[in-house]
Amino acid sequence: MGTEPGEPIPATGAASAPAAARAFVDENAKAFGLGDATRELRVEETDRLTKGRSSVRLQQLHRGVPVIAGELVVNVDAREDVLSASGEVAPIDRLDVTPKVSAAAAEATAVDVAAKAHRDVPRASLHA
Repeated sequence: MGTEPGEPIPATGAASAPAAARAFVDENAKAFGLGDATRELRVEETDRLTKGRSSVRLQQLHRGVPVIAGELVVNVDAREDVLSASGEVAPIDRLDVTPKVSAAAAEATAVDVAAKAHRDVPRASLHA
């Protein structure tokens, strides 16, 4: 989603780039495939760009768990007006986020996989 050059979408009184991004996504949640953007997204990073512009990356969450590849990026100008928004979210309504393995088992598996993939790194130096 973008705007014509020189015609950004006015911010609704946002005092910062993250606030402008959140307000825009909240207002357009349905268009992005979200139910409750406030609950389903969190601001992960804000990069300051040239000419006072900012790029805000929002991460999709499901019951507090980050969704892989579920990201939106909202670009705003120096007045916090929206220039563009892009990305995708996953339509997840009933995904069970209850862990199927213990934290210790997950950590051990992660170390095993990393050790196999990076044989030049001493196993003792790996930890999850």
